[in-house]
Amino acid sequence: MTVSGHKIGAPKGIGALVRRDEGLKLRPILTGGGVTGDLLLANDGVGTVTDGCEPFSAGFFTGKIAVIDRGVCSFKFKTLGAQNAGAIGVMIVNNVAGAPAPGMGDDATIVTPITIPTVMLTQADGTTIKTSMLSNTVNAKLFLDATQRAGADRF
Repeated sequence: MTVSGHKIGAPKGIGALVRRDEGLKLRPILTGGGVTGDLLLANDGVGTVTDGCEPFSAGFFTGKIAVIDRGVCSFKFKTLGAQNAGAIGVMIVNNVAGAPAPGMGDDATIVTPITIPTVMLTQADGTTIKTSMLSNTVNAKLFLDATQRAGADRF
């Protein structure tokens, strides 16, 4: 288990720790340089629109980091949908209080390569970020924090 770093660039005062599972087939693995972009909340237009369990419109996330709620479909389905809609990264917000899931399971039915990083947030941190997104442009950097030892997280 590796805790990936984060940096919320704007607005100041919000932040989150994220969790990424080394064993998941969601690649690429985060690097020290990471990816930086504005966040955009998922809206797939069906049912719970923020869960990413339906395909997104073409170009919906172009150049953005997708913020998607955990739900009934696989993490890989969510990430592939965001990737296909132009996202440069994905933040999945846990749907229950407490620590994020210890790993994001694979979906063997999806063979399309994942080319963007995916991380998971606690529900509390995700709610803080989503609330800020209601009135601000929120910019984030997803990166591997080499100073944080694997397994030495706050969860």
